[in-house]
Amino acid sequence: MKCLSLTQKICIVIYLFMAIFQPNILGISTFKIILLVDFAAFGFLVCKYQKIIFNRQVLWIFAGFIPFIIYMVASALLHMSLYPENTGVYFNNIFSSILPLFHSFILSLVMVQLISIKKISYSDIEKFLLYVSLIQLVCVVLALLSSNIRNIFINIMLRDADKDRIADFMRYGSIRMYGLARNLFDLFGYIVSMLITLIFLKGVSENKNIYKLLAIALLIIPLLNARTGLMLTLVGFTIVLIFYYEPKKSHRYIFGGIVAIIIVVAIFSFLPEKNAEWLTKGFDDTLTYIKTGEKVGVYSQILEADIVYPSNYVMGDCGSPEALANYRGIDSGYIQCLWRFGIIGSALLFLGYLNMFLMAGFRNRTKKVYCTITVLAMLYFVYLFKLYALDNAASNILVFGIPISLLVCSKLKHDEKFQLFRMMLKENV
Repeated sequence: MKCLSLTQKICIVIYLFMAIFQPNILGISTFKIILLVDFAAFGFLVCKYQKIIFNRQVLWIFAGFIPFIIYMVASALLHMSLYPENTGVYFNNIFSSILPLFHSFILSLVMVQLISIKKISYSDIEKFLLYVSLIQLVCVVLALLSSNIRNIFINIMLRDADKDRIADFMRYGSIRMYGLARNLFDLFGYIVSMLITLIFLKGVSENKNIYKLLAIALLIIPLLNARTGLMLTLVGFTIVLIFYYEPKKSHRYIFGGIVAIIIVVAIFSFLPEKNAEWLTKGFDDTLTYIKTGEKVGVYSQILEADIVYPSNYVMGDCGSPEALANYRGIDSGYIQCLWRFGIIGSALLFLGYLNMFLMAGFRNRTKKVYCTITVLAMLYFVYLFKLYALDNAASNILVFGIPISLLVCSKLKHDEKFQLFRMMLKENV
């Protein structure tokens, strides 16, 4: 990261914080601002350095989603001809599905330019994500310590265009909402789980205890806001430990586990009473479901109430169940996919994601890369049991950004080695 000045590094961290968490600080849609910034950054880099750098692997990633897009548009046009009264719903389904993919593509162009020109390594990107996470941790702690600051953050959240829905959530989840983001519920937990797991992975893979301890400390964020995020983080930690488990070092894992439990228990003891009860109830519901199969709490929602099917399983109904059948709050991402795209469309969509994960994994055949891709893929597909994530630009920053970073940084490293090899040959000649 030698080519980046301190000011540029700070700008990147601020951009990532705003893009990942999207707090509506200015009263204008943060997503629109981020999209405008991405276009401006791409144009600036091209004009300043007078070249456009492409990465074929990155282009192939997005090519993997073309069959899904073609199918979705064709299916929507067919439904429009059959049910013209729902044309607005069908157009909204197309727009809400394609826009995040389009934004991810624009972001990838900026990343390819910036990483290639400024010689940014994947380790640098990990550090940026750590700084972003620590900023959010500071916001969470400040909101916990000061009700005035918490109210300021909540008012910022209520500036969102979907403020009525957020206000509805707040009535049922007023014990949560500590931090600065567009919303502080399950999607927030999903995003935070990816960040914490990636930081923990860096600590384990490079044997850096400071990163491991910071990852444990960052658990404060999901502990106060999203049980889903906490569960997903535990899934991520488990995957990392499976990848890096060495029988000869079992004592280290036992000691590390004891230290982690002590830290988590200490954090738990400082939580507000209602938050502690809310967390305990979530774990009790989970244990009840595992032991007896009884669906209580959130499990009754995602495994019973959310199980409503479209009229056409194969092609779907080209819209959300809320828009087409007046269902209220169907959380399950898989059920949403079935309604919006059907079995065929959902399969094409998931193949697009698998193509991206596999390309990033096989391009960099190292344990850390395999673990990173496995974590991202597992968290994505597990999260779909709880909520729909495709139309969220914030989580896509990580879901698309990390694999693309791995590909671009790998190519940059390979090119540098090749240039060094050529220079050595010339000197010998």
